[in-house]
Amino acid sequence: MSVLDRERMNQIKQIIKRNPRGMSISDITSEMEMNRNLVSHYLDMLLVSGDVEMERIGAAKVYFLSHRVPVSAMLEFSSDLVIALDGEQRILMVNQAILDLLEINRDCLLGIQLKDHQNPFIKTLRDYLPPEGSPPVAQQDREISCTIGNREVHLRMKQVLTGFEDGSQGITLILEDITDQVFFQNRLLMSEARYRGIVEDQTEFIVRFRPDMTTTFVNDAYARYLEKESSELVGQPFMPCILDEDIQVMNRAISSLGPDNPIAVFECRVNHPDGQIQWNSWTARALYDDWDNLLEYQCVGRDNTEKHEAAAKINRYIREMEFLAQASRDFRDMDETGDIFEYTARRVYSLAPGFLAWIGLIDLQQRNLRIRSVVGDPDSIRQLDEILGKRFLDMVFPIDLEETAALLQRRTLVRAPSIYRLLHMQFSEDVCQRIEEASLGGIDSYLMGLVSRGRIVGDVGISLPRGTPLANRGLIEAFIRQAAIAIEWKVTETGLRQNLEREESEVKKLQFLSGTAMDFIGMADSSDTMQYTGEKIMAITECELVAIRMHDMSRNCATIRSLVARPELLATFQEQRINLVGMTSP
Repeated sequence: MSVLDRERMNQIKQIIKRNPRGMSISDITSEMEMNRNLVSHYLDMLLVSGDVEMERIGAAKVYFLSHRVPVSAMLEFSSDLVIALDGEQRILMVNQAILDLLEINRDCLLGIQLKDHQNPFIKTLRDYLPPEGSPPVAQQDREISCTIGNREVHLRMKQVLTGFEDGSQGITLILEDITDQVFFQNRLLMSEARYRGIVEDQTEFIVRFRPDMTTTFVNDAYARYLEKESSELVGQPFMPCILDEDIQVMNRAISSLGPDNPIAVFECRVNHPDGQIQWNSWTARALYDDWDNLLEYQCVGRDNTEKHEAAAKINRYIREMEFLAQASRDFRDMDETGDIFEYTARRVYSLAPGFLAWIGLIDLQQRNLRIRSVVGDPDSIRQLDEILGKRFLDMVFPIDLEETAALLQRRTLVRAPSIYRLLHMQFSEDVCQRIEEASLGGIDSYLMGLVSRGRIVGDVGISLPRGTPLANRGLIEAFIRQAAIAIEWKVTETGLRQNLEREESEVKKLQFLSGTAMDFIGMADSSDTMQYTGEKIMAITECELVAIRMHDMSRNCATIRSLVARPELLATFQEQRINLVGMTSP
């Protein structure tokens, strides 16, 4: 560009500056007193250099002085790295940020083509630019990285098409240092990966859901628990398997959360895919932003079915021990008037309510079994008695020693055979069928022997509606073993008492006979002997009158020789002047 051209361009700029509202080519031509085409040429050069701006107003082009700061001056203060390249990738301009990064002087870069520079940073730029000689084009942002010194540097590069004052074109590279951003981003990704790994490796359930209860995250542990994929649960309502009765428990816990009370704990039951009802324990937390706006909820839970089952077992064990302890006290405190068979039957029926519970006492010598107590549903007992035609209570059945041995051997509740066999075949099969039909569905019966010290003293029977599970089986068996000891002791005690009473009775008889014999020896008169005999008979009997007669075989008659009677009866005889002594009868 000649000096004359530069002077004319400066003159045009001065004219436009004096007219801030803009000037057309015709106006500028008049002021310059120059050829219109030449003025147009200079204006184009000024447009390219950025010294003037043009705006179309109707058909006219109006030119204004540009109010721009020179790019080179502005970019010096930019924190971004800026490099201007011409069409041959020769460095025309660099800002101070580039010089500070590379720690070199400006003269080491200006005028040098990228291909001739060995700096790692410059070589990296060259690798990301179009080949030399290609027309410059604007490209999307891209991230590059290189090693400067001992430090890995990450940059975001933008290419901007640039027109220079001489009319040539090139590109300006604007590079933003994103090293710290990439570093923290990588740390965040690593942290997220570690957190996700921790979350996914947790055996506890982790679920996040929106205020409308729609899940946004489900970890693998919870998905595996529900036997589904995590993707199947995201977007679904939180806790899809919760029992209807426990929904209110969950809702109450969630609704109690607030900025001042962000945590709540609750337990609920769920229908597990395996068909079992299981227990879950959850800790719910509400997540808020800085302005206390609810964002979402996070729940951490676990399956605590085993805990509940263990607690239930402990409670059941305590109840069973209390039951057996009370039964032991009752057996111990039961006096002679207490019916141990009735007590045992009632306690068994309380543990397994159904149709009947009965106690049978075995007499091995007689080889029979007597029903000593029947407890149960009154209608069932009444129907049974009506069908049998007699009371089931106190019935006596012959026993089979083989079946007795089987009961002695097992010492547990066993399924009883058919009713026909259960009644020891003492009733027809038709009667037994009627009993089955009266139960409206059938009967399941169980038997267990009352065995103490290896000796069977009886058995316990339970009848339930067919298909009814036998509840408290272990407790019933423990109680029957306990009752067997008490019943065996009771039976033994009763037998001993009866033997003692018999012995006392025999002793009294011997004493009586011995005394009367001595009395007879001391008596000389037969009349005294007869009177004494009548009085003794009267003493040991409840007779109203005792008359002793002497038989005369030759005369074939008998004469009353002695008469002993109750005082009131004797008084009656005296009033009526009746004397029976001496009366003779054939």
